[in-house]
Amino acid sequence: MNLEQTTERARLGKPFTVLWTAATVSTIGDGIRLAALPLLAAAVSRDPLAVAAVSFSGQLPWLLISLVAGALGDRWDRRTLMWTVDLGRALVMLMLAIIVMTSTAGIVVLSAVAAFIGVGQTLFDSSSQALLPTIVPRAALPSANNRLTTTRITINSFVGPPLGGVLFAAVAALPFVADAASFGMAAALTGILLPVERAGRGSRDAGQVRTPSLWSDIREGVHWLARHRVLRSVAALIAVVNFTQAATQSVLVLYALQDLEMTQRGYGVLLAASGVGGLLGGLCGPALRKAIPPAALFAATIVITVPIFVVLGLTSIPAVAAAMIGLNSFAGLTASVLLQTLRQSLVPDRLMARVVSAMGLLAVGIGLPMGSIAGGLLANVFGLRATFLASAVLIAISMIVVPRVSKAISGRHHAPDGGTP
Repeated sequence: MNLEQTTERARLGKPFTVLWTAATVSTIGDGIRLAALPLLAAAVSRDPLAVAAVSFSGQLPWLLISLVAGALGDRWDRRTLMWTVDLGRALVMLMLAIIVMTSTAGIVVLSAVAAFIGVGQTLFDSSSQALLPTIVPRAALPSANNRLTTTRITINSFVGPPLGGVLFAAVAALPFVADAASFGMAAALTGILLPVERAGRGSRDAGQVRTPSLWSDIREGVHWLARHRVLRSVAALIAVVNFTQAATQSVLVLYALQDLEMTQRGYGVLLAASGVGGLLGGLCGPALRKAIPPAALFAATIVITVPIFVVLGLTSIPAVAAAMIGLNSFAGLTASVLLQTLRQSLVPDRLMARVVSAMGLLAVGIGLPMGSIAGGLLANVFGLRATFLASAVLIAISMIVVPRVSKAISGRHHAPDGGTP
């Protein structure tokens, strides 16, 4: 380990190292399951609707319970909630492994497992994102967000899914045992090694008046976000971006095979290009943030998305399409780090999980599924390329909020106590 790495680790602190290690271990399991669960569903049934139901069951909790998850993350100790959820997910995955070894797991069982894991993910993500600003110095938040995001993209692109496919081919139950082990290890790291005194309550206990009900907590968080002009704009922008990303991803395989006339292996190259772009975005992020003012860097990541989609909608050259997809991931990761850091600087700790969950409801619970549906409908009526061109138009329209968000990122539009700038 060189001096620069040692200095960065010291700046981020030991609690972050524990959290990052737990996230890395858990993400490996997530990547393994990402490949293995659809493979198991396809082995059980060849009905496309049945297989899709398993994936849909895992996404549904973001729509149904994200606001509740955020309220619980602000009411309960976040560290305890995180390790308890991971322990519960470890037990469920272990039960699935036993079922696979001893009998046939039907689609209903797989859908139930996916839904339970999705509920756990919703609870965990709301609390972990809210926990980060309480264990990392504010000046180090960009580095912390960059490291967490880069690790997730790298593992989910290059490590977890290939490993999941290999393990499933060897023994069908093995990837689920590995996923259970990853959840168990993450729970142990979070529950045992993450310091209690820095792991959760912070300013939430200081002078806070407890609202009478969970619904009141949810309403407070939603109303706070709705009144905050900057974060309201951020939430809308992320929802639009996620909508366009889901729309284009939903037709990407057909776009590659039909319009670009690529093979199935070529489609894999397009997916790899996305992973490479995200990885490079994470590796280059610190240098970019030093060389370019953050406000200008953020604006550039949104502006460049428009020509990226236009080129994808017009090109017939696979290499050009791969370059655009990689650049899209590069820009997406760079913007994500900047926006996460902005949110962490603007939201008070006592509301952090609720605001995270409310934004997640728009971005993940609504933006992703609606984008997937819209992408399929557009492609069906106007052709595959229309999805990319329509996405470019939507991003161009959403740029109306970019000046406001850029001003906030630059520090000239800051409301740390939850005001409405």
